[in-house]
Amino acid sequence: RIAGLYYCDDVERIGKDKFQINCISAIGLMNRQRHKGGIYTGESFETVVREIIGEEYDFQIEPDVASLQVYGWLPYSTRRRNLHQLLVAYGVNITKSDIGGMLFTFMKVVDAEVIPNNRIFSGGDVTYGEPASRVEVIEHGYHYLPSVDYEVLYDTQGDVCENTIVTFDHPIYAESLTVEEGGSLTMTSYGTNFAVVSGSGILKGKPYVHTTKRLTADNEEATTEKIVTVEEATLVTMANAENVLARLASYYFNVTTVTNSIKLDNERTGKRYIIENAFGEHTNAFLAKTSTRVSSFARADCEFIADFAPTAQGSSFARRTILEPTDKEQTWNIPESVYEKDTQQIRVVLIGEGYDGESGSDGDDGQYGDDNRGGVGGTGGKGGKGGAGGKILSATIDCSNLAFLKYSKS
Repeated sequence: RIAGLYYCDDVERIGKDKFQINCISAIGLMNRQRHKGGIYTGESFETVVREIIGEEYDFQIEPDVASLQVYGWLPYSTRRRNLHQLLVAYGVNITKSDIGGMLFTFMKVVDAEVIPNNRIFSGGDVTYGEPASRVEVIEHGYHYLPSVDYEVLYDTQGDVCENTIVTFDHPIYAESLTVEEGGSLTMTSYGTNFAVVSGSGILKGKPYVHTTKRLTADNEEATTEKIVTVEEATLVTMANAENVLARLASYYFNVTTVTNSIKLDNERTGKRYIIENAFGEHTNAFLAKTSTRVSSFARADCEFIADFAPTAQGSSFARRTILEPTDKEQTWNIPESVYEKDTQQIRVVLIGEGYDGESGSDGDDGQYGDDNRGGVGGTGGKGGKGGAGGKILSATIDCSNLAFLKYSKS
């Protein structure tokens, strides 16, 4: 049986005929490699995974995971960090395939397998942590508006650079990137988070408009205040935020950890097991972490999260309908696909009209011309103030007892 697929990191000679070979997993190697990131507008999970990890690593992916649609933003960062962002946002687990490579799968809630006592080493511990009183998740949205002003992203300040990689800490609309006239600065490649430039001058671009919304879940059984907040997960969007909130609440509201060492057989992180803890109690638990030492057998130091079942994987919502209301009341029938899910919900976003702007000021009169020259135009008037944008209301509606919704413009 293949224990795992690893890559040779280095070889050290420790004796006349003895060598120590240090190896690293594919995930470990990704910590040393960069990913350019970008804005995602519905690309498949499989496509984004391939983009992040590159072409040098083989992987397998289950069909229900592969077809997920990905939205949001990933920064210019390491491959490992951006891959972690993707997994957290959609509740996906990386486990070992039959050939030792990476297998992307949902953490399935199935009947727990029993780890027999003859494979459990003596000792271990049970830790009762402090459960969170509230979990908060920040939902992100990224939108490009042509009316947004340019901002300076890089200024050589008179110096000359050559093939310099300029990275941005927030997403920039790639097609808006430009160099200011009068300099010699040129771009050889560019993207949402970076540009490679040479020469001297100023680089400018238009940022995406970044909107956020805070979602919360409260633990009514908590006795002390402890708030867990997830803010920088920029692939958490309207499509999946509620699933992420439910999944994190299930984890942080229950923090009983069982630690035991076992003789490893085919146990995998991301699955549920029944194990007898150090005090002789049988615990139904989620295997969260293993640290394995291999000799004539594999001994794994394991951490189990008691009574935790991974829930709410994938996206909260998979389809979108755009309705344009009129003054007359209209009816929208809730699609049958809504009732096929465990949580029969829809997300409604109401967007109001913007407000009129103010009139500009009159300009100055021009001067008369004569036979020798034309008249000189007057100074233009000051522009009026733009109108305020439309108001937005977002709400989630439980449809378990609904067949349709009525709506109108008023």
